[in-house]
Amino acid sequence: MDTYITTIWYRNNDGTKTQSHFTTHGRKGNAEAVTTVDHDIKTAGATYGKVERVLETGGTKLVYERRKE
Repeated sequence: MDTYITTIWYRNNDGTKTQSHFTTHGRKGNAEAVTTVDHDIKTAGATYGKVERVLETGGTKLVYERRKE
């Protein structure tokens, strides 16, 4: 089963940055991860988000990223 790691960076009111991580599984997980990145950038104050697929051979591959315009 495919595994996707989503990382989203937020800017706090004091100018510092925080990030959140979560993992999803399967094809539907990829769609959910991309939707979450888009939503958080549009409405939740996120400045950058990325989705990476965990490879069977080890490591990850970037499959989606978005920055606030």
